[in-house]
Amino acid sequence: MRMEKIRLEGENAPCVPH
Repeated sequence: MRMEKIRLEGENAPCVPH
C-alpha cells in the first residue's frame, strides 16, 4: 500500500497500525 492510500484509508484501514 502507498502512503497516499494509508492516509486516505488510514481511518478505514484496519490493516494500517497508524
